[in-house]
Order: sequence, then C-alpha cells, then structure tokens
Amino acid sequence: MPEVLQTTDSVLLRAIYNGDPSMEFGRSRRFTIIGPVSINDDISNNIFVSEVYPNPVINHASIDIYLTEPAAITISVVDISGSECTHTARYSNKLAGNDIISIDLAGLVSGSYYLLIEVRAGAVVRTLVREFVVH
Repeated sequence: MPEVLQTTDSVLLRAIYNGDPSMEFGRSRRFTIIGPVSINDDISNNIFVSEVYPNPVINHASIDIYLTEPAAITISVVDISGSECTHTARYSNKLAGNDIISIDLAGLVSGSYYLLIEVRAGAVVRTLVREFVVH
C-alpha cells in the first residue's frame, strides 16, 4: 500500500459491498492524517499484527504483535462511524519482540468494530465482531 506523503484533513473511510459504491454500509467522520502514514499489515517491516482472535468476540479478544524495535503503541476500538470507543490501550515504550495483547470488550454492544493499532510509522486496522451471549 502506498504511503500518504502529505498532511490532509479530508480523510474518511467508507465500507462498501463488493466494490460497488452504491452499496455503502457506512462511513467514518472526516479525520486528519499528518505526515507519512501507511495502513498496512507490515509497517516498514517494523511491526506485524495478527488478526483478532477469537473473532467473533464475546468479552475478550487478543492480538499478537511483533515489533523489531521498541515503539510507542496506541490501540483503539472504533465503530463504523469512526468514533473511538472507551476501550483504548496506550503503551509508551513497548519492547521489541513478540507480545500478546488482550482487549476487554465486555462493555461494547453487539456489532462490528475496527481495532486501530497506531505506531509512529503508521497504523494497522483489524476488524472484529462483538457478540452478546445470553445465558
């Protein structure tokens, strides 16, 4: 995926079905990108992020992260409109190597969400589905 090489304050994400723009599921509110940013599974070979597991999620989800060097990381759960949910983790200096990060989603209503993992070099997005189980 190519990098965004300039600052823009007119970015939005759209969810469409099978590449058909007339079948839009939702769109985020506008947001800003500052400086070089890529949205990719492998940001400059400095980070790898697994898919969310288990998925669908009942109360807790996990991701595996591999860093080649220490980095500050922010993990946010956002809804389809781009609004950040209250479930955010910030690590000021995550060490290099493998790590499993557990995310508590018990307070979220059922639905589809995005897990946004941000590092200085860019961002990785993973999808997750929150299921509510009645016992």
